[in-house]
Amino acid sequence: MQKANFLISLFVCCCVITSCDDGTPGVPLPASLTLLSEEATINNGESFEVRFRVTPADYPVDVKRVFLNLANRVFMDESYAEIKDYHYEITKLEKGETEGDWIAEVTSDLDLSKPYGESFNLYLELSGGRRSMISGNSMKIENYPLFSEHNIRICWPRSQSYMTLETHLDKEENKIAEFASAYVYARPVEPMTSYYNWEEVTMEVTLEDPTLPFVVTETEGGNGLMFQVTPTEDIFENIYQDYIPVKVNIKLTDKYGNVIIRQEEIKFYRSVFILPAGERFTFTESQVKGDGMFEIYTLDLSSIALRLGLTPEFLEVHKRSAFSTSNNSWIVKEDGTTGEGLFFHIDPMLDKDIIEPDALKEVEVVNLLAYNSLVPFGTHYAALYVIVLDPYTRAPMLNLDIRQEVKIVKDPIVD
Repeated sequence: MQKANFLISLFVCCCVITSCDDGTPGVPLPASLTLLSEEATINNGESFEVRFRVTPADYPVDVKRVFLNLANRVFMDESYAEIKDYHYEITKLEKGETEGDWIAEVTSDLDLSKPYGESFNLYLELSGGRRSMISGNSMKIENYPLFSEHNIRICWPRSQSYMTLETHLDKEENKIAEFASAYVYARPVEPMTSYYNWEEVTMEVTLEDPTLPFVVTETEGGNGLMFQVTPTEDIFENIYQDYIPVKVNIKLTDKYGNVIIRQEEIKFYRSVFILPAGERFTFTESQVKGDGMFEIYTLDLSSIALRLGLTPEFLEVHKRSAFSTSNNSWIVKEDGTTGEGLFFHIDPMLDKDIIEPDALKEVEVVNLLAYNSLVPFGTHYAALYVIVLDPYTRAPMLNLDIRQEVKIVKDPIVD
């Protein structure tokens, strides 16, 4: 009889042990653990909700004993502490509207400047962490890259040239309004170029001063958002200043409603600067037809380059920009017609990758009049063009058009 009583007592004890999660009598083991949330997105580091269900409905869920971990990861009691994923922490638990439903508030310590997407299971600790129940399904958690001032870079030319109506006087067909644009990209900080879906970001751009003769138009960009600011008239016709500041307000909004507002200033510089002939570059008919007219003159164009926008600030910001130079010459004859000039040219002697204002201190103007048997009277121009291209759009940011005027006049009449 004593042996029978011992066996009965042992059976009851075993039933109690196997029906409790921590050895407390009356607390049943959970029968199932199910994730009700299929996906979640971390938006700018904010917390997010995960919904799940436990059966039986009266099972006591402790916030300290429920956590998320990577799906499809092998679970072993012995290495439990090592495989916990501490990127996500359940900080709060609330009961849902339906019995057995729970709402977990989850926070993350992920690097939110980078995208992240993984599938996770829900784990429920039993018996102090030595045993666990795992949800039979998983959920996808994605981190949307942080939409903030730190992760957005607006690339734009601090200086922008305004191309006048008559940029190239030797070509009649170019006497039209050539618009100049300031291209602005809203781009993620490198190397995050591809992580933003710019189709889900909207941009609004307005002029701070709507009375200025400029128009703002949005255009399609390659890897980002882009707009351009274009003069609607000859802005320097009656204005004696080197540049006109144009302030624009830029508003970016992502798909979650996060907003970034920036104000930027673009300085529109003159494109063309004409150096007057003066005595040095005014020649009479007899001088031109005489001997020894082949000469080389040196010009200091560095201060003019500053006035046209090639400033130290611009060079510091746009170190990777593409520079190109060329020279040309033409004539405006006495009858008003234009033609190609063959008598003067400017030799830039500039490095094509990096140009500094000091590089324009000693620029040569070569006089080749002695090699021409017929020299038409009129005003000749020897021109130096320095073009700076934006590295992303390949659009011209600066157009330095510096011209040396050369006059060929008739000999004075001697009584």
